[in-house]
Amino acid sequence: MELNGSKQNKIVIFNYIPIFFITIYRFLFARFFFGNCRFIPSCSEYAMEAFRKFSFFKALKMSFSRILRCHPFGSSGYDPVSHKEDFLIKKVSASYIKKFRIVALYKPNQRKLAFYREDSRKTTEHFLLFIDKKVVSGLTLIKDVEFNKYQIRGMFTLPKFREMGYGSKLLKKIEFDNLNKSKSFLIWCNARIEAVDFYKKNNYKVVSKKFLIKNIGLHFRMEKNYE
Repeated sequence: MELNGSKQNKIVIFNYIPIFFITIYRFLFARFFFGNCRFIPSCSEYAMEAFRKFSFFKALKMSFSRILRCHPFGSSGYDPVSHKEDFLIKKVSASYIKKFRIVALYKPNQRKLAFYREDSRKTTEHFLLFIDKKVVSGLTLIKDVEFNKYQIRGMFTLPKFREMGYGSKLLKKIEFDNLNKSKSFLIWCNARIEAVDFYKKNNYKVVSKKFLIKNIGLHFRMEKNYE
């Protein structure tokens, strides 16, 4: 399931390390180079915005690319941080999604738990969300077509992309596609304790008491009705 917690917060905070050093540079040195940058916003302003908006490595790549373009023979003028991303949700095979489940959801000694018996069903579908051609988030949708019930299982967002809203985008897309196919349906999951707040934000309700799934931890059943 979608994970939340202190590990995600550390990843988000990590982006503020370069912002801190850029701020010091701007305070102590940037005034000596005022007017030398060929772009608006300046390279330092551009880098700070990139680190606020994107993952660390994407922002680092964008910042270096901007600096390399800032030379006497390069282009100039208005060049803001682009907020557009190559966003793609794609249906994939069970074997392909399993390796990402292992990384995001299970410990090294729990690899077998990433293999679900429902994976081989014809009605089971697996989806990955790609940003700039990189896997960000994923889930498995187990369909009970006869009764219009859908189970979300093995939902994840890879660590460096957490708390950026990608999991919610994937979830809403899957819900919307199935809503178009059926006038009403129930979608549910067994949510890990640390994922409950994520599902509540997406309008899922807790419908069970806390229960234990062996080798994984405490869970709640959560549901969302479309009528």
